[in-house]
Amino acid sequence: MLGLLLLALLLGGGAGLMRVLGLKPAPVEGFVLGANLYLALLHLARYFTPLPTWASVLLGSAALVALAPFSLTKDWDLEGPWLWTGLAAVAVGAVALPYPGFDQTHHFPAALDFVRGVHPSRLAGLLRPVAGFYHYWADALAGSLVLGGFPVARAFDAVSLLFGAAAFFLTAKLLARRVGERLGLLGALAFFFLPNYLALFRGLGKLLGVGLLAGLPAWRVAPEPYMLFYSLQPPMALGFASFALSLLLLDSRPWLGGLLGGGLGFQEAPLWASWPLFAAFRRKWLAAALWLVPSLALGTLWAVAHYRGTEGQGVLWGPLFLRGMGLEPLQIALFPLAYLGPGLLLALFGLGALKRSPESLVAFLLGLGVPLAFGSYDFVKFYLLAAWGWAPAAAQGGLWLWRRGWGRALLLVLLGLAALELGAFYYFYAARSLMNSTAFLSISVLLKTT
Repeated sequence: MLGLLLLALLLGGGAGLMRVLGLKPAPVEGFVLGANLYLALLHLARYFTPLPTWASVLLGSAALVALAPFSLTKDWDLEGPWLWTGLAAVAVGAVALPYPGFDQTHHFPAALDFVRGVHPSRLAGLLRPVAGFYHYWADALAGSLVLGGFPVARAFDAVSLLFGAAAFFLTAKLLARRVGERLGLLGALAFFFLPNYLALFRGLGKLLGVGLLAGLPAWRVAPEPYMLFYSLQPPMALGFASFALSLLLLDSRPWLGGLLGGGLGFQEAPLWASWPLFAAFRRKWLAAALWLVPSLALGTLWAVAHYRGTEGQGVLWGPLFLRGMGLEPLQIALFPLAYLGPGLLLALFGLGALKRSPESLVAFLLGLGVPLAFGSYDFVKFYLLAAWGWAPAAAQGGLWLWRRGWGRALLLVLLGLAALELGAFYYFYAARSLMNSTAFLSISVLLKTT
C-alpha cells in the first residue's frame, strides 16, 4: 500500500536528514522531522505553484527518497522510553481507534478536498471558516494517506495514534533532560492520561440545583481524558510532536528548532504563537529569529486569504467570551479547575519542579494566562499547553503527597475522582458515537450535493 510506503519514507527521509545535519539518526525524531519536511514542501507546491495535488505529493516524497539512503547506518540513537510509549499507544489505541471522534466535521472534508485537488478546501471553509484555507498540516498528511489507499477515517486514526505516541515519547525525553527520568516519565503520563473534572462539576451542579457548567456546549462537557479529547486530535497530535521536537533541538541545533517552531503555525496556532517565548527564555536568539522564516510564509497565506474576502473568527476578552457562552461569574471562576482537573491540583504541591524546566514554566504561565485574558472556541488548546507545562510539577506533587499519610489519602481521593471521570466517559461513549455517526452522515450528504 502506497500509504504505508509514505509512512516509511517519513521515517527514512527524516532520519537521513538528521544524519546530513550531523545529528545521530533517531526513529521518533526522524519520523516527526520527515513529516515536517514532507508537508512543508507539499504546501509550498500547493500554495505557490500550479502543480496538481499528485505532483505536490510526488515532490515531497522525492525529497524523502533522496534523503533515505543517508539513514542506512548502524549508529542510531535508540535511547528513550520505548516500553512506556508502547504501553501508552496500546492503551490509547484500544479506546481511541474505535472512537469516531468529535471534531472531524471540517477535517474530513479538508482531507477529501485535498484528494480531489480542491485547494484551498471549499467544504472545510463552509463547515468552519479558517480564513479561507485550511492550515492544518494533519489534514494534508491524512489526505496523502488517502491517496495512498487508506480509508479516510483510518488515515486520521494513523495520524492521531502515530504522532500521539511520538508526542508522548518526545515529551518524556525532553522532561527527562530537565527534571530526571522518573519525573519526566511520570509527567508525560500525567499530561496524557489524567482526565478532567467536567462530569463531576456537572453532576454536583445538578445535585445543588446550581448548573455549574450548564452553559457550555454539550461536546465541551462530555468527560474525556486529555489523550482522548484533544491531545489525540490529529492536528494536536502532530503539533505537540513537532513542538516537543523543536524544543529538544534547541540543545543541539537551535536554528532547526526555530524553523520547526515557525512551522507550528501550519499545525496549531497556540503552540506557534507562544514558541518565541520558549526560545527567548532559553536565550536562543538565532532560533527565535529563524522562527520568523516559516511564520512570514504563514502570514503571506493569511494575507492572500483575507484578500479573497474571507474572514476568520475574532478574538475576545476571556471572561466576556465565557459570558457569551452563557456562563455566570461562579461558573467562570470554577471553569478552569473543572476543565483542568487533578493535574492542576497536583501541580500546586510540586511547583518547585518548574524551576528545573524552563519550557514547563513558560507553558504553565502561558497556558493558564492566555485563556484568562482572551477567548476563543479553541481555548482548550491553551489549557492543554498549560497541562503540558505543569506535567513535571504534577508528577512531583503526586510523589510528595504519596510520602505523607494524609497526602496519600488526598492523592487517592483525587485519582479516585479521576477514575469516576473515566467511568463517565464510557457511559457517554455510546451516545457520542451515535452523535458523531449522524455528523459523519451529514458530511457524506454534503459531499454528494456539492
